[in-house]
Amino acid sequence: SLAVGRDIATNLRGLFAKESFQEGEYICAIPFVSTVLLDETFFSKSEPQEDSQLAAYRVENAVRFLQKVVKNAENTPLEGMYRESLPLSGDDSAFSPTPDFWSEPEIKELQVPSIVQDLLERKELVRSRVQRSENSDDDDIDVTEAELRHALWLVRSRAFTTLKEAIDLDGTEGLLQRTVM
Repeated sequence: SLAVGRDIATNLRGLFAKESFQEGEYICAIPFVSTVLLDETFFSKSEPQEDSQLAAYRVENAVRFLQKVVKNAENTPLEGMYRESLPLSGDDSAFSPTPDFWSEPEIKELQVPSIVQDLLERKELVRSRVQRSENSDDDDIDVTEAELRHALWLVRSRAFTTLKEAIDLDGTEGLLQRTVM
């Protein structure tokens, strides 16, 4: 079985397994209505399969999270409760900075090329998304690099993507991809 809890020594909170479980075993059901929907995309079966990738790590999902949960004064009750449960700044005791928040010289000290490259690319994605937002009149979110970096960290650590066989309104068969927190 599972339990929601907080480790008193580390102040970490989350979902913990109270007993072992096997690979592929059904361990938890989360009703869709209890999630915050960040993205929903339909892929027809005629589209290339590689286009239907798991999407939880996309920067645009962090932007949607900021728009929907953090910067929206008219949250749904679920979004408001969810926002209240998150470490929304580096001052929160539940926040422990990961390498996403390190400087570039600190990241390069990791000396693991694939990890260093991934972190530096993610930093650049955030930087370029903020610059694009600053240079566009039609972008509907005003966000700093620090805010977007933090939002992306929250999404990467808490969102998940599901793929489900579906039929579009016009009868086209395909996959429905949902990214939720």
